[in-house]
Amino acid sequence: MAPNSHGNLPIGMPGHRGHVKPIAQDEPPPSTLAAQLVDNISTSSRSSHPDDNRELKRLQARIDQVSQNPGLLVTASDRIEHNNLILYVCGVLLEGQKWHDPFADYARLRTQATKIVHLLSVTIAERPQALSSVADGDAFVSRGREPLWLWILPKVFKMLGHGKNIPISSAIEALVQNMFVVTSQDSDLWQLRSHLMEYLRANLASMPLRAPVRVMPS
Repeated sequence: MAPNSHGNLPIGMPGHRGHVKPIAQDEPPPSTLAAQLVDNISTSSRSSHPDDNRELKRLQARIDQVSQNPGLLVTASDRIEHNNLILYVCGVLLEGQKWHDPFADYARLRTQATKIVHLLSVTIAERPQALSSVADGDAFVSRGREPLWLWILPKVFKMLGHGKNIPISSAIEALVQNMFVVTSQDSDLWQLRSHLMEYLRANLASMPLRAPVRVMPS
């Protein structure tokens, strides 16, 4: 199977609804997608905390800079660090979605959330190592010392708690399945895959279910 334009194998995993749609081979790089996304929705997702807004503006400038000049990322470490930044921005944007606002345009919010989830998939597919990154001190306003994946996933799954978000559940399912695919392709990430499985099992076990749910084997 040939790699795509970013040096990664197309990803997808069979599930009970068929095959997960693979990332297109002509997909723009994460920096370009992130620059477009942040430009389009950062205003509507503005936090009530000034520190968050200042940080988002600062990170947006860094993303724009790399989008315009990809050559700034020289080493693999540079690319992982930048994708770490993009994943963090996705989490901040998800946190800013106003799902509890009774006057919100939910169709627009769902569209935005779907784009954010897609950016997460593309960014993780390019550099899955970023999922294991831990924030350095106070480098990010909203992050603690947990691994990046453990900081992001609760923000993704929280959207499923809103009844109006059923239409985006398939995008979230595809994201999770693709995370298992990319972490299975690199032996250095197998431990991360095990942690992801344990996390999903724990979440499913804590949910009140009317019917048994099939969990992917470890």
